[in-house]
Order: sequence, then C-alpha cells, then structure tokens
Amino acid sequence: MFSTPEQLGYDPNVTLDTTADHRYIFTIPMLPGDTLNAQSRRFRTVETISEYRLNNITGRMTRILLVKELDTGKKDPPRFVLKDIWLDKEAQTERELQSAIFYDIRGFWQGRSPESDSLSLKLFKDLHATLVSTGEYKNYFLDIVADYRGMVSPDPPIDAVSTRGLLDARYSVNPANLKVYPTPVPPPPRAYRDQQKLQYRVLFREFCTALGDLGTIGEVVDVLQQILTPLQLLLCAGWVHRDISAGNILAHGSDDHESASGQWQAKLADLEYATRFPPPAGYVPDAADHQIDPSERIVTSPDNEDEFDMATITCEYFRPSPAKKHTANPLAIHNFQHDLESIWWLLLWSITCRVRYLPSQIWGRYRFRTSGSGRLSKVRSDCFLYEMDESLYEALEPSVKVLARLMNDMRFKMRHALEMRQRAGRVNAVPAYAVIHARFYGWFEYIQHRLPEIAWRDVPLGNGVMELEQFEETCAANPTVEYSSVPTIGSPRDSTSAPASDSGAPIYQERLEDLDMPAA
Repeated sequence: MFSTPEQLGYDPNVTLDTTADHRYIFTIPMLPGDTLNAQSRRFRTVETISEYRLNNITGRMTRILLVKELDTGKKDPPRFVLKDIWLDKEAQTERELQSAIFYDIRGFWQGRSPESDSLSLKLFKDLHATLVSTGEYKNYFLDIVADYRGMVSPDPPIDAVSTRGLLDARYSVNPANLKVYPTPVPPPPRAYRDQQKLQYRVLFREFCTALGDLGTIGEVVDVLQQILTPLQLLLCAGWVHRDISAGNILAHGSDDHESASGQWQAKLADLEYATRFPPPAGYVPDAADHQIDPSERIVTSPDNEDEFDMATITCEYFRPSPAKKHTANPLAIHNFQHDLESIWWLLLWSITCRVRYLPSQIWGRYRFRTSGSGRLSKVRSDCFLYEMDESLYEALEPSVKVLARLMNDMRFKMRHALEMRQRAGRVNAVPAYAVIHARFYGWFEYIQHRLPEIAWRDVPLGNGVMELEQFEETCAANPTVEYSSVPTIGSPRDSTSAPASDSGAPIYQERLEDLDMPAA
C-alpha cells in the first residue's frame, strides 16, 4: 500500500521467461553517453555457474550465471557470464576498478608514476614493455562487455542496528568447490551498523574454468605461473588484489570453456577488494585485511639482500636465521606479498588436498582448517614458520614428492623478504616487493624447466574434499595405518573444526605501525 514494487523486492529488469522452464531474462538498460551500454540488451539464463548461499533470512550473496544474448538475429547467439552482486553503496564497481588499474598500468610505462624510474622495478618494466604497449596485458583480465548500477537499498533508521549470529550458521559454503561443511558454533551475536548496498551486474565475455576445477597439477602450475604476470603489472601500477583464491584465478580455453589442447590463458578475476598501495593515512582495515591472521609477527636478523640477478635466481636456495615469534594484536594491512603468499598456499592445497592420495589428503586436512574461534590452526601457521619439507615429502604422492623441497624453499624466501622489509622500514615502499616477486618468477621457472622429473604434471586432481564418512571408512578399511601419526608439524589442534573457506588466504602481515602512518 505504501511501497513500490521495487521496494517490495520485485526487480523490473528480471523477468521470468514463459517459453522456457526455470529461465529468467535479465535486461541491462541503456545508459546515455556510455559507449559500453549504448543500447538496452537482454540475456536469458542458461545455467548457474555458482551461487553462494546466505545464512540469513534476507539478502543475497553473489550469483554467477551463464547467459545467452537475445535479439541478436543470430542462429547461435553469443554467450556471456553474468555476475550479480550487491556492493557497499560507495564502493567502486568492477568496471571502475578495472579502468583505474589499466590507467595506472599504462601510467607506469608512460612515466606518469612516481615509481616509473625505480631501478628495483626495471626488471618487470623491461619484461612487460611489449605486453603493455600492444595492449595485450588486458588478456590477463576479464573482458567486460556491459554493466549496470541498479537500485540502492534503503537507508536504515538512524538508531537501528542489526545483530549478526542470531541464526545458528551450522553450514557454510566453501567457495573453492561449493561443498557444504559443518562449522563450529558461531561466536556470540554482535551488533553492527548496516550500510546501504548497491545492486550491480556485470557481463564478461569469457566463460572460464576456476583454478580449483583444473584437472592436473601441471595445469595448476601453468595457470599459477601465468597469473604472476598480472600480479607483476599490479605491483608496478601500485595496486594489491587482496582476494587471491581458487575461485578468482581463472583459466580460459580456446573454446567457450575447456581447452582441448591443454593451453590455458590465465585470468585474474574479482577486483572487488583491489586497492592502491600503500593505503592513505588514517586507513581502517576492512574485510579483505581481516582475512590475514594478525596474531603473530616474525622478527629475525637475516643476511643483507639488496641485489638479485634473474640469470641465477632460479638456483639460489638459502636459509635465513631462526625466527623469533612475537605475539601481538596489530592492525592488519594487506600488501603485495600476501597476494603471492596466496599463490603458494593454493599450490600447497592443490598438491595435498586435491590429489587422490590418502596420506597427502590427511596432511592437508589438518592444515587447511580453522580453529573453533575462527582463527587459522596452529598447524597451518607452523607451515610458514618452520621446516616442513620432510613431513610434506613423506605425505605427498610419489610422483609429487619432488615438489616438497621447493615448497619449503619458497616458504623461506617469503619469510626472509618479510623480515628484510620490516628491518629496513620499507613496508610501505612499492619497490621493496620487487625482490619477492622476482623470487616467485624464478621459482616457477625452476619448477617448469629445470626439474628432471615431470611425472608430477599428469597427476590428476579431485575437488579437494575429503568427506568425514569417507575418512572414517578408509580408517576402518586400513586398520594398520596410523592416521593419527601421519607426519605433521606440531599437533593437529581443533581437529573437529572445518577446513578454511579460502585455501589461499595469507597468514602474516606487517603491522600498520610499520607503514609510518597513524592508526585509525
């Protein structure tokens, strides 16, 4: 009586297609003056690619749909991927963020960036000069063909607060594979101030395969190596992605979906949390920063490392001095190394949890889980702090054992780089991250071209899920195997809690105080 259809939840741009069962038609309205949205376009849903369930009685999380364009006059109309999401009202859209990133990438190579003349970044400036000058760098990102800023949710009353946790969230969805896991009892309800939300829809040209769905270790390594290129471009442009995960690293084949030849083009997707680095003074950590575990800081006295040579970097393996752990509760800040660290975690997850080999799945099961408090388990944090190559070697499938030492070596390199930046007071210096980026570049080159064994490339991968029932059945069928003593680092604490929802989430961070800016 007092509300419009839109206020009651009816979207005028979404209609039921009466000619097809369970199909909907989405309309992207024309926007005068916008060359990308110069005319109104209609798209019919074909299938749901992913949909994240919400444990609340209102609201909706992100939906990703495969759609087919209507009114084209073509016998075989083109297909696109539609992402339907609600953003904070003041947040930049995917298209706005991508445009800003592309502008800053070109600006670095055109000399408009303060870091354009940095000697530390010269390696990547030379490496990708042709890629940027030809515009081919855009191939590493999704091609946006249309987008739409929709309705804004009503502003709640000034004295209204929402309470999270009233509903017992007994099940949550793992974004890597959309499997349902039981979760621990949630923390006590807490009040928070609602923000207005903006409805946003964006259409992408490419229909891709997520990293978590690739079929072999070789394909995973190929795509992860390729994804270093857009991360290097972001480094030079002064942007951090902040949401590297198995669902945001995509592989695009030569056809609509899968690559028959095995050749993939990596795509870095979901720029929702991307931001410039360093953050401005008074920066308040947000949701992306809180994925980082801020409970521990590492301080050591490693040898000096100011220079690196790409010709020899693939041969270098060093051991920094033992770490001293300092517990603290600093404000988290996401930097370039966290994006790289997520690459390392995703590869570790792929060669353990996703390989159909019981010892490696058990090894990974203990580590890729959260504690009852929602924090990462001690066993997983120890993967970063301490030697793990022996236990990992024992657990890996025989063809994959050759990667155990290399995983441990990169762990050392990441920790060493973190320590050096902290000691030098260069946490907020963009060029200070060139060394660890070069290390990752050389590391993947070594894995791809210098390992004598290549059998690991063809090891098939599953979905990374080890169901509790399957685990119990396996234990019963193999009573002679000591599953509780499968090589681990420390003890598997919080063994009843669920695997972490984001297997690529980084753990460690520099403190906000190290950025030489006031804490908000």
